[in-house]
Amino acid sequence: MDSKTYARVLGQVQKSIKDLQVIESLLQKSPDGPYDQMGDVAHRHLLVLEQNGELTVKDSQEIRRAMFGSKMRATANLFGTKGSGALFYRKAEFGSRVKPSQKVELTASGLERAKSYRVANGWA
Repeated sequence: MDSKTYARVLGQVQKSIKDLQVIESLLQKSPDGPYDQMGDVAHRHLLVLEQNGELTVKDSQEIRRAMFGSKMRATANLFGTKGSGALFYRKAEFGSRVKPSQKVELTASGLERAKSYRVANGWA
């Protein structure tokens, strides 16, 4: 790997670490603890999906902005691929540019978190 590529990859890794630290600090401030906070965000996404029959990137951004305010951009790390342990994934080609109209789905992990949150908080 040449030094330019190494520097670029290192920069991306450092940014991801910083984003995860922001998310961790937001979650630790919650009186409900990290699991409930993650369950809450998954529950809100599932609620919109159930009500509208679909969930878009724009919908997801609105939910996360309401929950996390100006730190919402750091929560993009809640997204992964369909088979990952992330809560959500975009139904788009991997690595493609994010567009507000792209569909968002919950991963199996995201669905499990949303359902657990609902049970624990009297939604089920």
